[in-house]
Amino acid sequence: RIVRLDAHGFGDLEWRARATPDTRFEIASISKMFTGAAVRILMDEGRLDLETPIRRYFDGLPDSWAGMKVRHLLTMSTGLPEDWGADLIPYNADVTTPYDDAAMVRAFTTLKMEAPVGTEFHYSSPGYSMLGMIVSRLAGQSLPEFVAARVFKRADMRQSSFLDNFEIVPERAQGYRLAEGQIRKGWYVGQYLHARPDVGILSTAGDLALIDL
Repeated sequence: RIVRLDAHGFGDLEWRARATPDTRFEIASISKMFTGAAVRILMDEGRLDLETPIRRYFDGLPDSWAGMKVRHLLTMSTGLPEDWGADLIPYNADVTTPYDDAAMVRAFTTLKMEAPVGTEFHYSSPGYSMLGMIVSRLAGQSLPEFVAARVFKRADMRQSSFLDNFEIVPERAQGYRLAEGQIRKGWYVGQYLHARPDVGILSTAGDLALIDL
């Protein structure tokens, strides 16, 4: 049971709108948990095997990825580095590159490997991005649609969704950054990246408690 549910600070500084337990925040990398849940559902249904080479799902992969399996994506043992905050997706500029799945995978193949496949753990968002693509392919629907039906709905998470830059979302918190001692609006991130499977969910504290309970 939930013993305390509270909120502090502001969800929107321009309107001086205080955050409440119903304020919907971008949960960033906590989104990976839901992509992982989608993978587990497909595993339990016999539609996904962790030992499947990812070459079954993606074309044009480099030779250094030859031994990469779905398991490596899930356990962050691909050897791929983190791309958020690096040159591919900088934290100090707007990111408007018009990615789609194919372009995103091509961009991942340009990343310098931290280690050979399967030899080391390195925190890496690209693996969960690719897991979302695999789920979508096997499920025959987008990852947001699959997670909404198979996870959010079943857990009664009514205030959770994948991000849509243009949707009117009640009580959505705005993003800010600190620049030279001044609070400024956050950098713009294009729709594809904003809703990527590794980072793309809006939720509330109460909804996250439902999935944990």
